[in-house]
Formats: sequence, structure tokens, C-alpha cells
Amino acid sequence: MNGRLFALDCAGRVLGRVDTGFMRQLKPGPVLAGVGPTVLIEATVGTGTGFREDLVRVVGMVGGEARVLWEHAALKSDAAQAATAFDEKWRWKFSADGGRLEVAGDRTEAGKRGKAALPKAAFCWDDGRQAYRKC
Repeated sequence: MNGRLFALDCAGRVLGRVDTGFMRQLKPGPVLAGVGPTVLIEATVGTGTGFREDLVRVVGMVGGEARVLWEHAALKSDAAQAATAFDEKWRWKFSADGGRLEVAGDRTEAGKRGKAALPKAAFCWDDGRQAYRKC
């Protein structure tokens, strides 16, 4: 549960690190103005009896240190009580230039048929803040 992402130079020296939780997926993220290449991490950050919470994060090097540029829930699942069990799953999509990010999700509940859409959100790259912000 205590995963960590490291950025190393060519000599193997640590340039930066970000605590991640239990990493489930690591892949290239968008190339952002003023930052360059980023990585997209999906990780489990919370578990319990019948419960799991995952986050998705965009991580990049800013000012010589590794920094989380955006994070959002990827999964919330609670099956501890059969009558109130639910799953919330989100999807995200970057624009071609990485400057805009759209998030949508669905919720399923025990005893109910089908899925209910979760509120959609959009995030825009803020070059001045060097992070995504709601737009």
C-alpha cells in the first residue's frame, strides 16, 4: 500500500519522488507546456473489509521536483454490506495537446438495475500554476 514513484537522472540519483499507494498502472501521460512529459498513475489508496478506493494522478517534474499535477477518484467500491453495496468508476480523456481533461463516471448500486451517471467534470492546464484546475 505504500508505493512510491521515483524520478532518476542518468547516474541513478533521485531527482524527485511521489508517494502513490499500491500502484495498479503506470503509463505515459500528456506532454504539458512548461513541464514536458508526465506519467499517469492509477493506484489503490484505501482498502478495508469490502472497500477499495483508487486514484488516478498525473505526475510531472516541476522546478526540479516530482509533483502531482492532477488527481481524481478512479474507483470507489464498497461491498461490506450487501444491501448498500456500490461501485463508482470514472473514465478520463485528454485532449490531443494535453491541455484539457474530461472526466465521466457511473455508479451502480446493489438492488438497482443499470448505472447512474456521475457528474461530469473538465480540467484545464494552468501554465501559471503548473497544475490542472477545474474549467
